[in-house]
Amino acid sequence: MKSSIETLYDQLTSKVGKNEIGAWHVISEDNVRTFGEITHNQQFIHTDARRAKKESPYGVLIAHAYLTLSLIPALTTSMNPLSTLPLVSLNYGFNRIRFPEATRMGARVRAHRTILSVEKKDKGVLLTQLVTVEQKGIRRPSVSAESLLFLVPSVARS
Repeated sequence: MKSSIETLYDQLTSKVGKNEIGAWHVISEDNVRTFGEITHNQQFIHTDARRAKKESPYGVLIAHAYLTLSLIPALTTSMNPLSTLPLVSLNYGFNRIRFPEATRMGARVRAHRTILSVEKKDKGVLLTQLVTVEQKGIRRPSVSAESLLFLVPSVARS
């Protein structure tokens, strides 16, 4: 009988190279304001519409780039599950992150995910995925990130 790690590895390798698209999500003013408060980033391009209209290269309020990046887990939850097994998904890091385009306040965004590689480890599987965040009506993505997830089968404890 296969171990849960072998089963997980087999399920994930069958998805390598396939693109998935998530559901649309609106970047609200509340999201931007709360993120700015938590991170202490109150730069005018995120908070002052009148000044942003006059001084920003975008002419409108924009979301924090790291806010858009931090939404990747939420933006990918509407996609097909990675596995049929109960999993613990741990962020392992990034190989590459780019912010080609600013995310406008009120924009509709969604994620595209392509699994690039899967590597068996002692206690789980290391997944490398390319996630891009699309902004409706804008050609270039808001975020392009090659992220690493360490996926571990859940362990029931009493």
